[in-house]
Amino acid sequence: MTPLSPDTLLAARLLAEGDLAGALRAAQAGLQAEPGNAPLWNLLGVCAARLAQLPLAEQCWRQALARDPATPDAHYNLGCLRAGQGDAAQAEAHYRSELARDPDHSSSLGNLGNLLQDAGRLAEADACFRRRLSSQPGAAAHYQLGRLLAEQGRNGEAEGSCAPAWTKHLTMPRRCSCWGGCWRRGERPDRLKPCCGARWSWRRAMPPPATIWVCC
Repeated sequence: MTPLSPDTLLAARLLAEGDLAGALRAAQAGLQAEPGNAPLWNLLGVCAARLAQLPLAEQCWRQALARDPATPDAHYNLGCLRAGQGDAAQAEAHYRSELARDPDHSSSLGNLGNLLQDAGRLAEADACFRRRLSSQPGAAAHYQLGRLLAEQGRNGEAEGSCAPAWTKHLTMPRRCSCWGGCWRRGERPDRLKPCCGARWSWRRAMPPPATIWVCC
């Protein structure tokens, strides 16, 4: 992969530090000097997205891909954008394009698995979550697989998968142990049961299955 330019590294550092205005200026200045710099176009799209300028963000990501179809994270970002707009088919296509570039792209595997699970394509979702666990084990990946297994009534396997998430994600112990207790009693956790009400919100509150708007 081509090394990132100094302008790209500066803009990425400013973005990571929370200086959105500085990152935006650095990206724009860099593109004036290097209009063909695909990573800078991707980063400018990230800045635009975080400013809620989604049409501009999409233009930037497409500019990045036009200059280099293998720009890291550009397809992923477009997938997040399309998923947020409710276009599951286009989101899936972009996640798969990102995975064709990087088969171990963790966030794409997690987001694609979510889409497939929501569409009832459970075997494909299972494969995505297991690939994610294999390439980058973490609390979110364990949780996603556990949630899928629970949906299929495989409660013992689900609890086993989620156990690492319960121990690693220290802000959730009461909710998690409660959900696990339901499985052990042979009850399916339910969004309407007071003891398990956090289960559904946790899906999006966990450390990212989907950190949206990725750069570099």
